[in-house]
Amino acid sequence: MNRWGRKTTLLICGAIKLCLGLATAFVTNMWMFIMLHFAVAMAASGMYTASFVLVMEVVGCKWRSTIGIAFCFPFSIGYMMLAGFAYFLRDWYNLQIAITIPSVLTASYWWCVTKHSFYSSLNI
Repeated sequence: MNRWGRKTTLLICGAIKLCLGLATAFVTNMWMFIMLHFAVAMAASGMYTASFVLVMEVVGCKWRSTIGIAFCFPFSIGYMMLAGFAYFLRDWYNLQIAITIPSVLTASYWWCVTKHSFYSSLNI
């Protein structure tokens, strides 16, 4: 992550997650579904790590533990939303597409996320 930077890592993992998430909806083989879903999970893990590091670099020491805990709240909200999506979209194909489409928003990170943080501006 340090070689390419957090911003680049975040965007590459977002693109991988989007492409492979959409590809997962079109597979016909269970083993291919498992392999693609595993790759999507790895990309999501890379996005989580890069995002967490970016947030922790921006937040001051006083709020670091609180923000670190609050950073995980969207996961529980997402699981609750997944149950609602699955109730209305009974076909796994449509469900997979519906939960992958919001990954398009990661393209906006290019303009929203700063490249250099406070710590990278220090010459230590």
